[in-house]
Formats: sequence, structure tokens, C-alpha cells
Amino acid sequence: MASTPPSSPVAVVCVGMAGSGKTTFMQRINAHLHTLNTPPYVMNLDPAVRTVPFDSNIDIRDSVNYKEVMKQYNLGPNGGILTSLNLFATKIDQVLAILEKRCLPAGAASTTLNPTPREQSTASAAPAQSSKPITHILVDTPGQIEVFVWSASGDILLGSLASSFPTVLAYIIDTPRTTSTSTFMSNMLYACSILYKTKLPMILVFNKTDIQDAEFAKEWMTDFEAFQAALRREQEEGEVEGGMGGSGYMNSLLNSMSLVLEEFYCHLSVVGVSSMTGQGVDEFFAAVKEKAVEFERDYKPELERRRNAREKDKESQREKEVERLMNDMAVSRSGQTPASKRQPSGRWKDEPETVSEAEEALSDEDEDGMEGGLVDPDEDDPDAAHDGDEYDEEGLAQSLSNGAEKVYSIDFGSVGSDFDAVAQRFPGRLLALNADVTSEASVTEAVDKIIAEAGGLHGIVCNAGRTKHKPALDFTTEEIKQQWSVNQPDWEQQLKYYGGLPRLTEVEELRGAYVYLLSDAASYTTSIDIPVNGVIGIC
Repeated sequence: MASTPPSSPVAVVCVGMAGSGKTTFMQRINAHLHTLNTPPYVMNLDPAVRTVPFDSNIDIRDSVNYKEVMKQYNLGPNGGILTSLNLFATKIDQVLAILEKRCLPAGAASTTLNPTPREQSTASAAPAQSSKPITHILVDTPGQIEVFVWSASGDILLGSLASSFPTVLAYIIDTPRTTSTSTFMSNMLYACSILYKTKLPMILVFNKTDIQDAEFAKEWMTDFEAFQAALRREQEEGEVEGGMGGSGYMNSLLNSMSLVLEEFYCHLSVVGVSSMTGQGVDEFFAAVKEKAVEFERDYKPELERRRNAREKDKESQREKEVERLMNDMAVSRSGQTPASKRQPSGRWKDEPETVSEAEEALSDEDEDGMEGGLVDPDEDDPDAAHDGDEYDEEGLAQSLSNGAEKVYSIDFGSVGSDFDAVAQRFPGRLLALNADVTSEASVTEAVDKIIAEAGGLHGIVCNAGRTKHKPALDFTTEEIKQQWSVNQPDWEQQLKYYGGLPRLTEVEELRGAYVYLLSDAASYTTSIDIPVNGVIGIC
């Protein structure tokens, strides 16, 4: 996590149960900041709200259609909100890029580590920063508080925001509905769970103080005996669920929880606010300022520690994978097996765990009666003779060394010198057939011939592609279209989703997929498509 600039704006995330006056509170603090001539940057994360009484700079409704999500995924209201948040969370990199471009001081370093080209372009497209700096980022969340706080998307959104800006939670409470000891304790338990789930500084905002003053709640939080007295009074009046005289379950629970939460109250800032009249808003922003300092002092080091621990774990895992890969590559080149891959008796493990083990396992298949061949049809340009560059000579040699009885190549033209060199090393085991691989009849005839000669066929590897070996500037338009129509038929999708096109696959890079599919490790693999094209496919 990069260090937060000294004048970085504070992100205030408003959470609260439905009906607590959260959106009205957002409007009040938004208007207050405009009155002070320090307009905030406003985000709305409630996809189901019809209208909001404030202008949002970033609105989830601009990206996700809540009703369409419910319709397409056959969801209810809460499921629609959750899915909408999940979809919006996939754009968090763009959201942060816009926030950093707009809200961070000019010249401040981006907190996004190693930004992608998409993030850079998004940040460049964001509005240029005005002369007046942003001091606050206000975030409105759905009234279904559990959907936001306990979902993976909520965790991603809050965590990403806290990684770039000092972040404070404002938990909005409906004061008139909290005069009962049981509902008060329910709100405190919810606030406690949110605090420890998000691990962010929190302010308790007792809203609607124009209807019910919040002094009673503040007293209950600071004076245990006052809460006990109120609890006894409610029992005497028969308002506490569970019976009279302190013998009920609810009474016992409330007494116990009031003692447990006494320490919890010490770490909270409590303010009473009237969203209708504006009373208490100044006290709220004073509390926000204190919590921003607390974030930098207490919470941010913990967030950095957790982030560094995750990065360290990832780096350790990557190092293990690289070390294992390097060992496999060394084994692949030497044809030997390290002691770590053998059982104490010197025999192979029953199940291959790596590509190299799968390659080595092929050597045992000869003892099990493997007498057939391996065919490698390669669709090439019928107008261009094959010069031998498209063969993985080392891969062919390994296949033959590891127990393949015969390997056939089906191609348009003649094979090259490299192919002939491998064939001389393995007399009568590396063979080539000429066939029109664009013709089913021609390929069938070639396969039938292989089966007749070798007595069986255990695997077919198909390289579908066109190759012309000449300078790029010498290609005609028609030749380019022919190449692209075969090698990259979905090039428009590649440009749309990946921002460019990968290079063509080298034949050596196909080796791992071949060995896996032709090994016993793939004996239960059916209907699989392994795209070896350098990009991540979308399912």
C-alpha cells in the first residue's frame, strides 16, 4: 500500500439499516460541504434506488441495470442488489483510477501498483483536477446493510477504497426506534460486528434527533448503571420480552451484553445529528477528522501489515512454482529423474503430478503393449512448401525416447532438414505422409494408412493454422486476410476484450498440452479445449 498523501481526502462510507435516514443524512452532509465551498466527490452504490436527493459523480446505476440483473438471473430484490454490486466490483480498478485522478493532490503518486494500460487510459480519460481540492469522498450504500457489509463485493470495494484514501464508516442509527433497550442493544451488536468485519474506524450517528434526542443513548453507552436502570424500568412495565422480575432470557442476555460491549464503546465516536435541521453536522465532521487521524495512526499500519503478509505468501508460492518448473525443465532436457520424484524403492509415483512426470510416464507404456502411432496433422498453406521450422524437433525426439512406437506427420508439403535429422536418429519410427488436410477424405485415407501400418492409433494432435515465411511487407491484402481468417478468426473479439492481439504460438509451447492429453494423467479428461494462445479465455 502506497503512503497516503498528507492532504488526501477522507472517504466517508455511510452504512445503516433501511429506514434509518441514511440517504437523507448523505444529502445533509453533502449540502453542508457545499455551503462551506468545499464540494465533496459523491458515489452512489445503491443500484435499486430510484432517485437520490444529490448529484453523484460515480453512480452504480450508470454501469449496472438492477432490474435487468433481476430479470436475467431470475433473482429477488436482495439477490439483485448483491449481483449488481458483484458486477460493479469488477470495475473497481477504473473507479480507483478516476478517484485518484480527481481527488488526489496534483503530482501525487498513484496508489495503484503497476497500473495496467486500461487503468492508465481510464485515469487519462478522467476529468482534470480543478483548482479547488477535494476534501471528502461521500459513499452511499444500499439499505440492505447485510448485503453490502457481508458480501465479497462489499469487502473488495471497502478494501480498495481504504488502500487509497483514509476511510471512515458512518453507521446511521434511527434514534426514535432505539429508545428500547433491546433495539438499542441490537444496533450496538450490529455496529460491533461491522467494526470487526471491516476493521475500519467507525462513527455512530444517531439520526433524527429533531424527533428524539440522543442523550439517552450516549448515557447508556457511558454509564452501565443507567442502562441497567432503564432495563429494570422496562421489565416493571412489561416491555422487555422474556418475563418479569429479571428472570427472562432477554433480560439476562441484555445484562450480559451491556457488560461485554462496555470496552467496545470506548473506541467509538458518537454524535447526534438531525438530517432535517442540520443540527450536529459540525460535530460529525469533527469526529471524521479525528477518525482520519486514527486511521493513519492505528488502522493503516495494520492494513499494510496484512497486505504485505498476503504479498509475501503469494511471492513464496510463486517461488515454489518457479523452482518446481525449473526442476521439470531440467529433467525434460536431461531425460533423467531427480530423486525427489522417485519412491524409496526407485519406482515412479503412481499418478504423475507434473508435465515432466507425464512425459516420463509414457516410457512405461511400451511395456504395457503400446504398439500404435502418434499422428501430428498440421494444416499449412498449400501454396507454400514446409521448410521444417514448424516442427518441435526436441518434442518429437522426446516422444520417441519416452516410448512412442511411431510418430507420423501429415502435411501438405515436404518435411524439412530438421525433421529428417530426427528421423535418422530413430529409423523407421518418425514418418511423414502427404495429404490435403482441408479435405476430410484425404485425411481419412492417411489415418487409415497409419492404422494399417502401425496397427493402432493412440493420439492425434491437430495444429490448425496457416504459415507463410516471407517479410511482412511483402504480403498482399488477400494473403493477410487468408492468414487472419484461419489463425485469428475472432480477432475483433481479441481487440475488444484484450486490447490487442497475442503473437502466434511457437510450436515448442504446444508441447505441454500434447504430453498431457496423450498421457495417462488425461485418461478421464473429456471434451476439453486447451487454448494455447497467450490470453485468458472468457467462459
